[in-house]
Amino acid sequence: MKNNTRLELERLVEERTAELVRSNEKLQREIAERTQAEKALRESEERYRTLFEHSLDPIAITTIDGRFVDINDAFVQLVGYAKEEIMNMDSEQLWAVREEWRTWMEQVLQNGAVQDYEWKCLRKDGAVRSCLLNSTAGTTSDASIHCQTICRDITDLKKAQELQIQHIRVKAVADLAIGVAYNFNNLLQVVLGATEVALCQLEAHDHSGAQATLREVVKSCRVASETVKRLESYARIGARDRSSGLEILDLSDIVEYAVDVAKPLWKNGPNREGIEVSLKVQAEPGCLIEAAQDEIFDVVHNLIKNAVEAVPSGGNITVSSRPQGDQVALEVKDTGIGITEENLKRLFNPYFTTKIELGRGLGLPISQRIVEQHRGSIKVDSTKDLGTVVTVLLPSARTDRDG
Repeated sequence: MKNNTRLELERLVEERTAELVRSNEKLQREIAERTQAEKALRESEERYRTLFEHSLDPIAITTIDGRFVDINDAFVQLVGYAKEEIMNMDSEQLWAVREEWRTWMEQVLQNGAVQDYEWKCLRKDGAVRSCLLNSTAGTTSDASIHCQTICRDITDLKKAQELQIQHIRVKAVADLAIGVAYNFNNLLQVVLGATEVALCQLEAHDHSGAQATLREVVKSCRVASETVKRLESYARIGARDRSSGLEILDLSDIVEYAVDVAKPLWKNGPNREGIEVSLKVQAEPGCLIEAAQDEIFDVVHNLIKNAVEAVPSGGNITVSSRPQGDQVALEVKDTGIGITEENLKRLFNPYFTTKIELGRGLGLPISQRIVEQHRGSIKVDSTKDLGTVVTVLLPSARTDRDG
């Protein structure tokens, strides 16, 4: 009996000892894991602090009411204040436009993060720097909300972009001037040719014929005097008051006149070289638009010119105008060399041209700008070696009046 009791006690002691050993091993593992976690946390914090302090981009941590919690040296250099001064300021004080600070903070709180928000930084010396902010809101251990913001100074980049835009505009005006001179040359050829014809008609005492020819000369001269406005239409976007200089016109009248003025391009010139270009006009009456006559003439004339250049060995061109619902449609179709799919995507880019000797790549961009200023649209459909169709849609003046 005593032996059994002793054995039972020994068994209980062994079990208790084993349990204590397991508990101790578990405790040691937990202590080791916690120690490792604390070490990893310290290393992570040290890495973050190193990145924070040595970042070339300014970084600031603020509360939701604009108080600074922490800033790095790059931020100090950006704003021009001493660190002690900044830490006693509200971040709103560094915004050139205070209302934008409130908008930015509202977006951060609403979305949790805001990317590429432009901040006009008001420096201590009064200068304003343009910066892009990438901000993220987060909750700290004490349940308060902090906003971490990384800034990127883009002031110099914006200045470089503005200089590039100015350069492009100057080059565009220069190239456009060359194009205008080219058009003037074509018009002068028409004027000279028609004047010679009028002189011959006068010598033959054909006064009525001479009068008709001289009227065409007057029309061409008027077109030439208005063509210089194309410089303004491209170089000064939106500068023209679209409510002035507009009149109710029949697009079909402009089409017929443009075809006649362009005759040296599609008939006389090709015929001298033994090339046959057939141009058919399908101009339906009643295509009323509210437009600047000289500008729409430029569009039609340019599209005819492009179509002629697309049939260097001869071909067919159709110029049509027709009412189309609440709009008026202008269509110039040719059976020429067509345009590849790749080039079709770039067709309205300024300076892009597939015509090495004939063009400067501004005809279609200018036409597109004129059409869009008239609240219209322009589309080009083409297949290589199968021809091209250019469609211009303009609001119908009749619809505008009825509305």
